[in-house]
Order: sequence, then C-alpha cells, then structure tokens
Amino acid sequence: MPINKTEKKELLEKNRAVDEDGWKAQYKIEVNTPFQSIGKYYNMVLKELSSFGFKNLVRIDQSLAASPTSGFYGDVAQRKAYAKDQFDKGMGLVNNIVQTVIKLIYSLREFDLVLDIYKRLEENDDTKKISAELNLRRIFMDEVDIKKGRGSMNNLTTAQGMEFVSLRDNFLVIKDLKSIDDLTVNDRVKRILKERFAEYEDWKNAYKKDVEGRRKIQRQYLRNQIESLKMQLDWVKPYYTLMQQLDISSGVADPDLLPGIDTTIITTKIRGIIGGAPKKLATAFADVEFRFKTSPIQVRSEQGQAYHHRFKTEIIYTPYVMSNSDYEKIVEVETLKDIDFLKEIVGQSLDAIKDDLEKYMKGEDIKEEEKKEKPLSPFGFLVLPFKPLFAPLLNPPKLPASTSFSSYKLANDMKELNEKIIDTTFGVYENFKDENSFYTWSASLA
Repeated sequence: MPINKTEKKELLEKNRAVDEDGWKAQYKIEVNTPFQSIGKYYNMVLKELSSFGFKNLVRIDQSLAASPTSGFYGDVAQRKAYAKDQFDKGMGLVNNIVQTVIKLIYSLREFDLVLDIYKRLEENDDTKKISAELNLRRIFMDEVDIKKGRGSMNNLTTAQGMEFVSLRDNFLVIKDLKSIDDLTVNDRVKRILKERFAEYEDWKNAYKKDVEGRRKIQRQYLRNQIESLKMQLDWVKPYYTLMQQLDISSGVADPDLLPGIDTTIITTKIRGIIGGAPKKLATAFADVEFRFKTSPIQVRSEQGQAYHHRFKTEIIYTPYVMSNSDYEKIVEVETLKDIDFLKEIVGQSLDAIKDDLEKYMKGEDIKEEEKKEKPLSPFGFLVLPFKPLFAPLLNPPKLPASTSFSSYKLANDMKELNEKIIDTTFGVYENFKDENSFYTWSASLA
C-alpha cells in the first residue's frame, strides 16, 4: 500500500545523511540576482550534479505563486485556462469511450452466459442438460416468440377466455415433435406446439452461431476502443502536464507576496542518485530545492513576449541515504500522485469490470504470435502515456534476488553510501560557490 505525504515527509527526515559529527546534513545558499536571470543558477547546478556523478536527474516537485494583481499572474492564469479547456475536451472524449467500453463488457457477459448454456447441453450430466434446455426455451419465449404479440405463448397462456393455460408448461417439457402427439391436450394446442417447437429448433441452431459471431465482433470492437482510449489519453497528456506546470497560487499566506507589488515565488526540486555497486541494499540521493523570489520583467521580441525573472535565489542541498525498499516507497508516492486523476476518472469506472476487461482483451481467438506477448494489465494503459514523465523515478535500484544478505550488510552499505553522498553533495555545494566567487570557509564554524 502506498505511503501518504506525511509518511513520505517523515521517512525523508528520518533518512537524511549525517556528517562526521552526527548532525543531519543540509547546505543552503542565498544569491541576490538583481541584474541576472535566475535560470543561470538553475542550469549551473544541473551541470554540476552531472559532473559530480549524480545519475537520473529528474524534477520531482514544483510550485508557482504570484501577486494576484501582477501581469505575470494574469498571463499564466490565461494560459492555464486554455490548457484546461483542451484537457476537458479530451477527457470528455475519454469518458465517452469508457462508457462504450462498459456497455461492451456487459454485452459480452450476456453472450458468454448464452454460450455457457450451449456448453452445458454437451455435457454428460443429464441434470445440467435439462437445465440448459429449459434456459434456452425461456430465452426463445421471452425474446423471440414474444414478438408475435397477442399470439405469443406467454400471452395465450394468460389470456382470459382461452383454453391455453398449459401451453407454456407443455412447451417447456416436450422432448421433440413426435412427443407432442402423446400429450393429453386438445388438437389446437398440439398444432400451436408443433409450429412453435419447429421454429424453436431452427432458432436454437442459428442462435448459437449468431451469438458467437456478435461476440467476436464486439470483442474486436472492445479492443479497438481500448486502443482509442490509449491514443486519447496520450493526446490529453501534454495538456495535463501543462496544467501542472502552470499551476499558480495567489500566495495568500506567503509574506513575500503582497497584492499590488509585482512579485513571484517559483519553487522546484531536482533529484540525483549517486552511482554505486549494483548489489547495494541502500540508495543514496540528493534533493536540491530552489526558491526563486523574483520580480518578473516582460520582454517583447519578434518571437512574442516572455518574462525575465530577477531578484533572489535560495538553494538548499539535502543528502539522503536509505534502504532500497524505503526509497521505492518514496518513488511510488511521487510517481503516482501525478497520475491518480486517471485512476479516479477512468480506473474507478472500470474497476468493477477489470477481470472481464482483462479476459476479453486477451481473448481465446487471438493469433498465436499475440498470445506470446506479455499479458495486458487491465489498467496498464492508464499509466503508459505518463510513464515517460517519470522514467528516471520508475527504475530505482532493486534489491538483489538473493535474500541471504543480512542486516549487517545493509548497515555497511548505508554507512558507505552516507559518506559518499555527504562528500559528493558538499562538493557540489562548494563548487557552486567557487564558480560564482562566493566566500568559502576553510575551517569549522564552531
């Protein structure tokens, strides 16, 4: 079961790397940038992380807040409104496809119930055969014969003033046309029974082929609809991603944001994992959080208008080391939070039919080469369009196949990686200061 945000925060705090004095490590630097774009420092840190050996760099979090009276707020809100409009149109089509899929599943279920009746007709168990035959005759009366209106067996049996009370019961028990002559009923009833039973025999043979054909067509149509759903979700993806990136707050509780003063707060966090032996039982990584307090300046050019952000940059380096299993919990909550909406909108609708969906998507009449492919998870297609966004996070270090490693090895791995992540993260921090000619202490501050 995935952990929640509070548990994630506690797990991260618990597993912060510690320095040689036993203090939890974290390095912070503030840079005033009144005349330079904040993008310079962001790109500088990315380059340094790569050069110091950090792998799988990925942005795992971001937020945007601006004074509600600023032009930047209005511009971003307008762009987000456009993205939301396109997203809503796409999700409208997705919902229509989901409704079609649900209808197809229930239709296929009905076909399977009918075909199951025919299977029981071929079994050696006489009780099952009789039960199956009675089911087919009821289907014939309720769906085929009923179309005769007042002349149907159901209506004739219940009509007042007419002596056909036993018509329906006799139709259910007769074995064949010849056995009708042995019934103790009047000739008129016998003539009706012979006519309807002959019609039933023809229908019985044709109905199975009809159901099999319709089932095959609808199952293929279901596969086509699932493919359409995948394609539609893939089309929706960029607008959803754009909405996430343009999610802007008015920063009501932030003292740095004051209505009437054109100020913007941009925060983002990137993560890198340090390299190590593939059989380590622990993972070491560093999160670098940026907090840009800016005063946006609108710049117009031939390509259009844009904003340059200049003011102050805060950069916080936090190293972590934890067991692979704990790291996977962190990755899971960070990865799934951005695709939960798909499970809410699409997954819940299909949850009740997920077993049937998997059954009909695989199918028994698929070509042999298709059968060799990896079976499709009922909801796998929901995540596929979004996996590229989280590819670096979706492949964390795995525990070795062997479970013979003791807690002693885990402790050793964490100790070794703790020293490495401390040295590497501090190196990135110091190198940033050196490149910008900031003052660096050569001795302890204590």
